[in-house]
Amino acid sequence: MGIYREVRRARSKIAKCLGYTFAFLSYYSGIIWLYSTLRKRLWRHFRIIVLAYHRVTDDVENPAMEVSLKNFNRQIKYLKKHYRIATLNTVLNILRDNGEAREDCVALTFDDGYVDNFFNVYLTLKKYGLPATFFLVSGLIDKDKRRLTSGHIINMKKDGFDFGSHTVSHPILAEIGVDKASEEIIFSKEEIENVLTERTEFFAYPRGLKNDYTEDTKSLVKETGYQAAFTAEIGEIRKGSDLFELNRIIVRHCPFFVFKARVSGVVESRLIQFILKALKGRTY
Repeated sequence: MGIYREVRRARSKIAKCLGYTFAFLSYYSGIIWLYSTLRKRLWRHFRIIVLAYHRVTDDVENPAMEVSLKNFNRQIKYLKKHYRIATLNTVLNILRDNGEAREDCVALTFDDGYVDNFFNVYLTLKKYGLPATFFLVSGLIDKDKRRLTSGHIINMKKDGFDFGSHTVSHPILAEIGVDKASEEIIFSKEEIENVLTERTEFFAYPRGLKNDYTEDTKSLVKETGYQAAFTAEIGEIRKGSDLFELNRIIVRHCPFFVFKARVSGVVESRLIQFILKALKGRTY
């Protein structure tokens, strides 16, 4: 097992290096600009993407889960200039209409409900007048000083921010059985709705990769009354996307040119993703 983990770690590092190298070359060579121009003006294809953040903090200790506040501000300014920053309800309405966007759209989501989402995210987005959805681990509300309190949530709700469920205790749903998964899905919705005093429409699968949820899980989410569910599988949202298996792009602490490459769609191209998956079994 130790050797297997080392091999996976090595492959992951290689994939990350290749991804960064490709992003660097594509950005500074003008490929991203050319690709985006052709995509929008010639092919008339506009992207719908959902970004998934976790923590936004001054001191980044875990780059896989955190983004610096400085980087976050740069990213938001860039997105505001080049995308329509939309709510998840807007994204759903596009899919239910004909699935074709008329401009590039991005929705912002934040998983786990860390307290820095109030001080660093909410206050930043409020300043710019931009929407976002926060997926909460309901069992940690008012019980963990690192997480949002009900007071934080109510204040954010008053300013128009949305909230979804990320289960009660953040288990990997595919690993706990249908009965326990049902409790996590149902009770989290009830607990968040009790705080908000309104319906919770969206769900995000913990960890969110393909093997972390099942068809039974998807059915439970739908039957509980959620309108859509989001994964951590990388990709844009397209016409015909499964409403209970919607892709997102996980945002990590990375150079700004990498962020620009990822939201452009170049990194998510089939060829690049095939190479990265072959190297590490999943995207970087």
